[in-house]
Amino acid sequence: MKPLSRELKIYSSLLILLSSVCLLFWIIYKPKSPDEIFASNFQPYEAPSNFRGNDLTTMDNDYILGLIEYDQGNYPLAISLFEQTVEKDALNYSARFLLGISFMAQKDFDNAEPILKQMAEDPSHLFQDQARWYLGLIYLSDENEDNDDLSKALFDKIENESLRKKVKSL
Repeated sequence: MKPLSRELKIYSSLLILLSSVCLLFWIIYKPKSPDEIFASNFQPYEAPSNFRGNDLTTMDNDYILGLIEYDQGNYPLAISLFEQTVEKDALNYSARFLLGISFMAQKDFDNAEPILKQMAEDPSHLFQDQARWYLGLIYLSDENEDNDDLSKALFDKIENESLRKKVKSL
């Protein structure tokens, strides 16, 4: 049997090295699935929980109970309570926003999207950037690749510095 030529040994070694580098690169930088993107980036919004006496007397009971259920991760009950709150007071942006996040926590994107979309477009409340973040995450977490451009456009509008850092880490 004839020994391999020096050039053939070099080519073989380079081919093995290149294959190893490509495999390692694929393992490290493998694109995440929409479920993996959601799982690694979704954290429920931290709802306010410390209120003073005067604040409590003017708050809706359903809203207060919704906050308690939301804080405990009981999203189905929180959804029901926040829906009742929003029915009574359409300007309760906190309840509306937390309703959208509760739907999102249940991975009910079909119900979360219109709420967060409306809030992302409405500048009359303090949740606009947060709504953009969560809505963009919905778009990245669905199976529709056309929505990736929508998420980028939403992320570009975020002004909140800590949310911008989250966007960069995606």
